[in-house]
Amino acid sequence: MAIFFLYLTAKDYLMNLIQKTFCYSCVFFSVVMLFLSGTRGGWVALIITIVALVIFSNMVRRELIITTVGICIVILTVFLVSPFFQTRVLSIVDLKDNSNKERILMWNSSIAIFKDNPIHGIGHNSFKDVYNNKYISPEAKEVGHTHPHNNFFKALSEGGIIGATGYVVFYGFLFYYFYNKYKSNNSAW
Repeated sequence: MAIFFLYLTAKDYLMNLIQKTFCYSCVFFSVVMLFLSGTRGGWVALIITIVALVIFSNMVRRELIITTVGICIVILTVFLVSPFFQTRVLSIVDLKDNSNKERILMWNSSIAIFKDNPIHGIGHNSFKDVYNNKYISPEAKEVGHTHPHNNFFKALSEGGIIGATGYVVFYGFLFYYFYNKYKSNNSAW
């Protein structure tokens, strides 16, 4: 999300060249660090962000095509050159992957926690104790998780319907606000 806002900031016509260079450099290094982190969810979010930028961008057609082709070449090159990235990318959709199995078990446990505490949940930052002591699946091979690896399920289990509603309203409002800003004044983006 920060990469997206840095990019939009860098596109601001009121910024001088030094400020734009700084923002674009931050975007570049953020993307590099994201890939080096090995965080698959971040990679998926980056691809969704790139698609959103292409859809909502007010670049002229030539710039848009060059940018999109450049991004695709970089991603494809990294994928083809590195066995590590190949394995990580392919594991995103592999339901037999142990990490994915554990996540699904934690999500199911989060739903069970919500069902037992539907109104206000179990309390902020209580997932680790409650999950590991009461709701961990017998099929789980990993213990000690502090987070269900899904922010919505964390809000649902720790905050119940009140917390989950707040979470959805907050991000819904951000989307609504920025989408309307984009629609009403395309040049501001």
